[in-house]
Amino acid sequence: MTGQDKYRKGFEPLLEDVKFVSRDDRDALRAAVDDRTCAIVLEPIFGEGGIYECSTAFLQECRALADRHRAALIFDEIQCGLGRTGTIFAFQAFGVTPDIVAVAKPIAAGLPLGGFLAKEEFASAISAGQHGTTFGGGPLACRVALEYFSIIEDEGLLENVSRVGAYLQERLRSLAGRYAAVQEVRGRGLIQGLQLLIPARPLVELALAEGVLFNSTQDTVLRFLPPFLLQEKHVDKGIRVLKKLLGKKQK
Repeated sequence: MTGQDKYRKGFEPLLEDVKFVSRDDRDALRAAVDDRTCAIVLEPIFGEGGIYECSTAFLQECRALADRHRAALIFDEIQCGLGRTGTIFAFQAFGVTPDIVAVAKPIAAGLPLGGFLAKEEFASAISAGQHGTTFGGGPLACRVALEYFSIIEDEGLLENVSRVGAYLQERLRSLAGRYAAVQEVRGRGLIQGLQLLIPARPLVELALAEGVLFNSTQDTVLRFLPPFLLQEKHVDKGIRVLKKLLGKKQK
């Protein structure tokens, strides 16, 4: 269901009758959803798409249309969920609850594990064995996941994500008025993006040589998804390196 051609190539043909609408385009959304619609599926905060948040109004419209047409509202929180925004689920910050949410990435600390949560109305439609995998629910990965949730709670990591995430955003925004190549800062918590007016990949490679790991999944977006135990001193080091590299590009 991904809308990005670069991820579709090599896997087509994919699901038929999938309609794509632009983020926050409520008119296009209304035109695409009717009584034949099975589900509305989206990321509340785009990850690979460049760290764009959906507006609360758009998510509310998704909820209303799903209810009206008896479709499932499904949030992909594989990248933005499980604490990365400062709440366990990203949807909590928007006040819009989906019927189904998919989670993965940090849940088992690097061991392969994912899952989805569903409201009873939808979960009851799946009988035992209908949704399973050979290695799904492995005891080692599941035990690590339980430890992950314990650490999140015991060490106050959600509070840390919120505090240090706000500090990271403040420091990133300070770059916007100083360097011509910086256009915009987006995101919240520890999922943030720096929109540039120059290609981002060369900065990623140069930063790696300086001992700092950034990421880029869109041509002109630097993406920041650091560990939940990040501290202000780590942010300062990353910003120092980023300033150095942006300064060289500005000359």
